[in-house]
Amino acid sequence: MIGLDTNIVIRYLTHDDPAQTAKAIRLFASSSEDAPGFLSLIVLVESVWVLERSYGFKKDEIVRLVETFLRAREVVVERAELVSQALQLSMRPE
Repeated sequence: MIGLDTNIVIRYLTHDDPAQTAKAIRLFASSSEDAPGFLSLIVLVESVWVLERSYGFKKDEIVRLVETFLRAREVVVERAELVSQALQLSMRPE
Protein backbone atom coordinates (compact mmCIF):
# COMPACT_ATOMS: atom_id res chain seq x y z
CA MET A 1 0.00 0.00 0.00
CA ILE A 2 1.35 3.41 -0.99
CA GLY A 3 0.62 6.42 1.19
CA LEU A 4 -0.87 9.38 -0.65
CA ASP A 5 0.17 12.78 0.61
CA THR A 6 -1.66 16.07 0.35
CA ASN A 7 0.43 17.31 -2.58
CA ILE A 8 -0.40 14.22 -4.61
CA VAL A 9 -4.11 14.50 -3.85
CA ILE A 10 -4.22 18.23 -4.66
CA ARG A 11 -2.29 17.84 -7.93
CA TYR A 12 -4.56 14.95 -8.94
CA LEU A 13 -7.74 16.91 -8.24
CA THR A 14 -6.76 20.39 -9.46
CA HIS A 15 -4.33 19.76 -12.34
CA ASP A 16 -2.59 23.00 -11.38
CA ASP A 17 0.96 21.95 -12.23
CA PRO A 18 1.38 19.93 -15.45
CA ALA A 19 4.50 17.98 -14.43
CA GLN A 20 3.29 17.17 -10.91
CA THR A 21 -0.24 16.43 -12.15
CA ALA A 22 1.13 13.87 -14.61
CA LYS A 23 3.00 12.11 -11.80
CA ALA A 24 -0.07 12.14 -9.54
CA ILE A 25 -2.25 10.72 -12.31
CA ARG A 26 0.28 7.94 -12.95
CA LEU A 27 0.36 7.10 -9.24
CA PHE A 28 -3.43 6.92 -8.97
CA ALA A 29 -3.59 4.93 -12.22
CA SER A 30 -1.09 2.41 -10.85
CA SER A 31 -3.19 1.86 -7.72
CA SER A 32 -5.49 -1.13 -7.67
CA GLU A 33 -7.69 -3.10 -5.33
CA ASP A 34 -4.70 -5.40 -4.70
CA ALA A 35 -2.25 -2.50 -4.26
CA PRO A 36 -4.33 0.48 -3.13
CA GLY A 37 -3.24 3.97 -2.23
CA PHE A 38 -3.71 4.91 1.43
CA LEU A 39 -5.41 8.19 2.33
CA SER A 40 -4.88 9.07 5.99
CA LEU A 41 -7.29 11.24 7.95
CA ILE A 42 -4.68 13.99 8.23
CA VAL A 43 -4.13 14.07 4.46
CA LEU A 44 -7.87 14.02 3.83
CA VAL A 45 -8.57 16.91 6.22
CA GLU A 46 -5.63 18.93 4.93
CA SER A 47 -6.71 18.33 1.33
CA VAL A 48 -10.26 19.49 2.10
CA TRP A 49 -8.88 22.63 3.75
CA VAL A 50 -6.58 23.41 0.79
CA LEU A 51 -9.32 22.79 -1.78
CA GLU A 52 -11.69 25.10 0.06
CA ARG A 53 -9.30 27.87 1.10
CA SER A 54 -6.80 27.97 -1.74
CA TYR A 55 -8.85 26.74 -4.70
CA GLY A 56 -12.33 27.95 -3.80
CA PHE A 57 -14.01 24.55 -4.04
CA LYS A 58 -17.57 24.61 -2.72
CA LYS A 59 -18.81 22.32 0.03
CA ASP A 60 -20.88 20.14 -2.33
CA GLU A 61 -17.88 19.69 -4.66
CA ILE A 62 -15.68 18.61 -1.77
CA VAL A 63 -18.32 16.21 -0.45
CA ARG A 64 -18.56 14.57 -3.89
CA LEU A 65 -14.78 14.20 -4.08
CA VAL A 66 -14.54 12.63 -0.62
CA GLU A 67 -17.43 10.29 -1.44
CA THR A 68 -15.58 9.26 -4.59
CA PHE A 69 -12.49 8.38 -2.54
CA LEU A 70 -14.66 6.40 -0.11
CA ARG A 71 -16.17 4.36 -2.96
CA ALA A 72 -12.91 3.81 -4.85
CA ARG A 73 -11.55 0.29 -4.59
CA GLU A 74 -8.04 1.47 -5.39
CA VAL A 75 -7.95 3.84 -2.40
CA VAL A 76 -8.16 2.94 1.28
CA VAL A 77 -9.42 5.82 3.42
CA GLU A 78 -8.33 5.66 7.04
CA ARG A 79 -11.38 5.28 9.32
CA ALA A 80 -13.71 5.37 6.32
CA GLU A 81 -16.82 4.86 8.48
CA LEU A 82 -15.95 7.92 10.56
CA VAL A 83 -15.36 9.96 7.41
CA SER A 84 -18.71 8.82 6.03
CA GLN A 85 -20.46 9.86 9.25
CA ALA A 86 -18.74 13.26 9.15
CA LEU A 87 -19.96 13.79 5.58
CA GLN A 88 -23.51 12.99 6.62
CA LEU A 89 -23.32 15.46 9.50
CA SER A 90 -21.82 18.13 7.25
CA MET A 91 -24.81 17.93 4.91
CA ARG A 92 -27.36 18.62 7.65
CA PRO A 93 -29.15 21.94 7.32
CA GLU A 94 -27.81 24.53 9.73
